Amino acid sequence: MKKKTDGNYIYGFGSVVPDPKMINAFDANNGEFLKSIFDFRKYATYLLDDYNVHDFIVGKDEEIYCSLIPRDFETQDFASSFSYYLYTKEEGERPKRETTITLTAPYRYDFLEEAIKLYEIKYPEEHIEYNYAYNTYEAFLENKEEYGAKLTLDIISGDVGDIVQTGGAGLGYQALLRTDAFMDLTDLIVKDKNYQYLNKGVLNGIKINNAIRALPISYVFYQYELNEELEKELELNIDFDNISWSEVLDIAKVIEEKVPDRHLFTCPIEEETVWDMLGYNLIIENMPDLINLETKEMDLNQQWFKDLLIKFKECSKSKNFLLIGEPDLIDRLQGSLLTRVFIGNRFYSDVLGNFDSYNEKHKSRMIPSFTGEKNDNRIGYSKRMFSINNRSERKENAWKFLSFLLTEDIQFLVSKERSGTPISQKGVDRMIGYAFWMHGYSGDNVDKYNKSTIENSQKINYLYDMGYMRQDLIDAIKLYMDDEVTLDEALKKAEESIMIRLNE
Repeated sequence: MKKKTDGNYIYGFGSVVPDPKMINAFDANNGEFLKSIFDFRKYATYLLDDYNVHDFIVGKDEEIYCSLIPRDFETQDFASSFSYYLYTKEEGERPKRETTITLTAPYRYDFLEEAIKLYEIKYPEEHIEYNYAYNTYEAFLENKEEYGAKLTLDIISGDVGDIVQTGGAGLGYQALLRTDAFMDLTDLIVKDKNYQYLNKGVLNGIKINNAIRALPISYVFYQYELNEELEKELELNIDFDNISWSEVLDIAKVIEEKVPDRHLFTCPIEEETVWDMLGYNLIIENMPDLINLETKEMDLNQQWFKDLLIKFKECSKSKNFLLIGEPDLIDRLQGSLLTRVFIGNRFYSDVLGNFDSYNEKHKSRMIPSFTGEKNDNRIGYSKRMFSINNRSERKENAWKFLSFLLTEDIQFLVSKERSGTPISQKGVDRMIGYAFWMHGYSGDNVDKYNKSTIENSQKINYLYDMGYMRQDLIDAIKLYMDDEVTLDEALKKAEESIMIRLNE
């Protein structure tokens, strides 16, 4: 039985038999039961519908501060277990809670459900109705295109909640964000108390026609790990913080001439092909200069783009271009110059620990994603992005919840969901601090990784989407890479598909 004492009393769950729904006071000298301080079963709130009391503190006036864990989580390693909430004793009937906002989402996920519960603890008179179409992300993926098409129609007709999840919902959201279907959040974001901590590059990356109509709570971005030992051996005098795809591809010939047993890139075996590994990023980093969604114009036949695709195909045939290696979380490079790294499906502390372990014997550093050929396009994306329905009559309540998602505790919570990097620097700092607290990661290598990751994340200036147009272009060019069609035929095929989508 866990007990807390103030010198005169010992407070504990239950008496003879521990009971997590009752806090009693005992004599500090002999342990005899004195009185009941708090019986959750007699007080009418919604708190224990979803939570168990993990720990508690009794104040000098017998006020109760509770640390909570969700009922459906077995682990105590959860954000809510690090915070204590003052529990107000409310005896009698439960207060009625009316729905203050509704939220439309494609699928249920733990972060948002937990954030809603924490919001309702802070504002017990409010209730958020969380409407999702699928119970799991996997079920959503099986129906992604159908759901996205239906959601688009629902948005146009206004048949959605006050808040709509627009990131990771199967939408071509950039087209929708050019309309007035969603509220312009720019002024609210700038005036919000959390604004000073937000990643301005990410916010500017979702700005369309000078308006921000979607708020990313977290985001995913790409980095590359650079083998500094091979960089020195090759005598490369290159600014890797500002390098385009064509400049990267030129290094393949240098490797072929100087160290023919090494490679430009390494990728784990599950990536399947060169195009799967690298072509996807090459395309999306250049798409803003190929397709203009505002004017509904495109030009895929620009010479710089064709030259880039030809160079990529030539390089991909070199034996020094890509090493398909067995997955190795610590030695991701496996002797090559570069390997792509992103945190979207792994815990930050795990990636950090792997980098630290590798650099105990070797030398590497993190560099930002490569730029576009014409412009400095630095890409990212967000699966946790929300918009406010412009037809909603509860916009103030809707923004109150979105602002809550930007607070430090919730930003730390999203970092533990493996859905990307918190948009708030406070959340990032907590994420880094957690890696130290949980695993003891510290030292020069750790500091180097943390510093470069923060700097690289702040270089983002474009949150990509372009819906299925992106996939149309990638699929068509893959036919060229696989020698099934000529480059002109591939580009023509892509143009035909994209033109249809531009005019939908």
